[in-house]
Amino acid sequence: MTEAQNGFSRFIQELRNRRVLRAAAVYLGTGFVILEACDMIFPRVGIPDWTISLILGMLAAGFPAALFLSWFYEVTPDGMDRSQVSDQPQTVNQKPLTGNIIIAVLTGIIITLLIIPKIWESV
Repeated sequence: MTEAQNGFSRFIQELRNRRVLRAAAVYLGTGFVILEACDMIFPRVGIPDWTISLILGMLAAGFPAALFLSWFYEVTPDGMDRSQVSDQPQTVNQKPLTGNIIIAVLTGIIITLLIIPKIWESV
């Protein structure tokens, strides 16, 4: 049992080192913002309702591809490089600040999109 737990914890650590969990969070957050924006904008422009389902399907189909790419590739200042297998966790110097900024901005956008309709209803 401990060997299975050890293997699972090594797998989770490798997901963290390769930033797969961060890529999944950013993808899901961005997808949520895109769906909310389409849900608000499309009816006003006259685009049919089925297009929102189409966009949801495209986002769902792209999610495994995003995870695959984040597992095998990493973004560096020199461009896209193939990820290396590592045995030790990342240090603070290796973690990019841009990922945290993207997560903070997406969180702000999501909160804003959830609050604006409530404000407009009270006006």
